Amino acid sequence: PQPEYSCALCRDTGYLPHTNERCSCFTRRLVELAMKSDCTLNTQTFEYFDPAVYPPTDGRDISVEMIKIKNYCQAYADSFPHVKYPNLLLSGNTGTGKTFLLNCIASRLRERSFSIVFITAGRLFDILRKYALNQISDIDALLEAELLMIDDFGTEPLFNNITVEYMFLLINERTRLKKPLCLSTNLTPDKIKERYTERIASRLLDKSAFVILHVPGKDIRTGK
Repeated sequence: PQPEYSCALCRDTGYLPHTNERCSCFTRRLVELAMKSDCTLNTQTFEYFDPAVYPPTDGRDISVEMIKIKNYCQAYADSFPHVKYPNLLLSGNTGTGKTFLLNCIASRLRERSFSIVFITAGRLFDILRKYALNQISDIDALLEAELLMIDDFGTEPLFNNITVEYMFLLINERTRLKKPLCLSTNLTPDKIKERYTERIASRLLDKSAFVILHVPGKDIRTGK
């Protein structure tokens, strides 16, 4: 009997027959491994959430607001994909817990066996740049994951036309495929429009498709 291969093109060698070209399955696996390493698995979960780390700010009890946001994120992760608004944008100052909440969502969804790609904006830019320059053959892992999570959106370099054009391509294609997105950003809505143009901002700030959670407070690590 003929052996069964995961990839019929390269027969699981990683390279196409009679050439030195890397198979797309090999590239895809490398991208997946690189992206998954960004997520702090098993060390940041909802069970570790501690409202006591959020001191009052400008007379507001931030801990109460953070409990509500944490409960929303937990309900989102527990109900996914059957949620009214599958796209989530967490915005707020640096150090307010946005990355922690994304990691909590990712950990819960991986427990539920969903395919999650968690990636920093900097690493995403590097992958999109390589794709634009034909250094990698596809970005299928970014498009096909059941949930794409982008941390620190807005901190990646603005490189010629690559950042905005290929970020739009990615976001627009996932929207077309009805594949959800979760993002964290330090940018305000106005800054998102200024940095990425109206095309991307209109996707991310569309309240019929996205829930935007404004994470309050100052940097809990520095108090600023």
